[in-house]
Amino acid sequence: MAHYCDKFRQTYGVSYHVDGKKDGRLVSDIVGILGDDVDRIKATIDAYFADADPFITRGRHPLGLLRSQINRFTPSPTSAARSSSSPTWKPAPITENIRTIISAALGPGDPGYPEAHEEVAA
Repeated sequence: MAHYCDKFRQTYGVSYHVDGKKDGRLVSDIVGILGDDVDRIKATIDAYFADADPFITRGRHPLGLLRSQINRFTPSPTSAARSSSSPTWKPAPITENIRTIISAALGPGDPGYPEAHEEVAA
């Protein structure tokens, strides 16, 4: 959250007013999606603030839009970071909520179905 607030201040010249409950949930979602790789989260935030799309800038880069468009702004890990010998990147675990969403969209036997990939995170 600190990096987001810093980028907001650099971009707009004013402090971001944090809504603890709402913003906390959004940040929690973002970390759940991206994992705890701080550099990857910062790179995503940097890419978001670098986007000059009028829809985004009119709303002053709202945190909720970053969350809803996370795939658009998340840099892909390099092939080196994806290798099993590299501890710097690993996919976020599938939580029960994510499993429910994926399961509703896909059916058993589909290669994207959660059971085909990993155990549910606690």
